[in-house]
Amino acid sequence: MEATMDITTYSMGMALGGLFLIIFLFWRSYFYVEEGHLAVLTRFGAAVKNNNHGLALFNPGGHWKYPWDKVITFSIMEGVIDLSGEKSGKYAMAADGTVLRLDSKIRFTPKSGDYYSYLFELKNSKGHIREMFTCLVRNEIANFQEEDDLANEALDSYSIIRRNRKRLNEQVDLVCKNQIGHAYGLQFYGVDLLDIVPPHELESALNGIQNAQTEAETLYARAEGESRQKLAAAEQGVEIAKIRSEAITLELHTLAKTIRKLILDGSINSYLTHRRTEMLGDSKMLFMQKEV
Repeated sequence: MEATMDITTYSMGMALGGLFLIIFLFWRSYFYVEEGHLAVLTRFGAAVKNNNHGLALFNPGGHWKYPWDKVITFSIMEGVIDLSGEKSGKYAMAADGTVLRLDSKIRFTPKSGDYYSYLFELKNSKGHIREMFTCLVRNEIANFQEEDDLANEALDSYSIIRRNRKRLNEQVDLVCKNQIGHAYGLQFYGVDLLDIVPPHELESALNGIQNAQTEAETLYARAEGESRQKLAAAEQGVEIAKIRSEAITLELHTLAKTIRKLILDGSINSYLTHRRTEMLGDSKMLFMQKEV
C-alpha cells in the first residue's frame, strides 16, 4: 500500500515538474516586440543570421525562439541625445580662450541595412557618438572666425559666435553629418544648438552693456520724439504767422485802395471825420488840449 502511494506521489511530482518545465520553456521561447522597435537574436554569444548572411530581424509582434536564445530589441524611431543643462552640457573653448557651455541635441536613427554595426561594433554607441560630437564641435568653435568682410571689427569670440549663430549651426551640422552620419550604423539627422552660454562674468558684463545700450536708445528715441514735436509746433507757428501776415497785408492793401479812392473822390475828410467820431465814441475818457 505504501509502495503504491510512493509511486503515485512520484508520478504526480514528475507530472508537475514536467508541467512547470513546459511552462518555463514556453516562457523562455516566446518574446514580444513593441511598435517602433525591431529585435535580433544571439545564440551562444553570436548573432543569428538569415539565409542571406544578414541579421535575422523580427518585426513588432509576438515571435518564437529557442529557449537558450537571447533577445536584443532596439528602437528604430528617431532618437535624441540631450546635451544641455549645467550637468549634461558640453564645454568648448573659443579662439580667444573664452570657455562656452553648449546646450544641444543630436538627432539620429539606426541606419537601415546596417543594424549590425549599431548593435555589435560599439559597446556604447550613444556614448561614443556623444564624445565624438563634443570633439567635432569643440574644433569648430575653436576655429570659428568672422567672415572676411567683417574681420576688421574688434569683437570677442563670443560676440562673433552670437552674431553668426546660423552659420555656426550649418558648419556643425555639415561636419557632424560627414564624420558621424556614415559610421557606426547611424542615420544622422542633425544637431540642434539650443544655446551657447558664456561664463557668468562675461554674461553679466554683456547684460550690463545691453542694458546701457537699451537705455541709451530709449533716451535717444525720447529726445528725438520731443525734438520732432517741437519742430512740428514751430513749423505750425510759422505757418500761422505767415497766414496772419498775409491777412494783414491784404487788409492794408484793401485799406490803401479805399483811401486812394476816397482821395480821388474828394471825400477823404468826411471819412476821417467819421472814423474819428467812431474812435471817440468807443473811448471812455477824452483828453482835450487847450491852447493857452
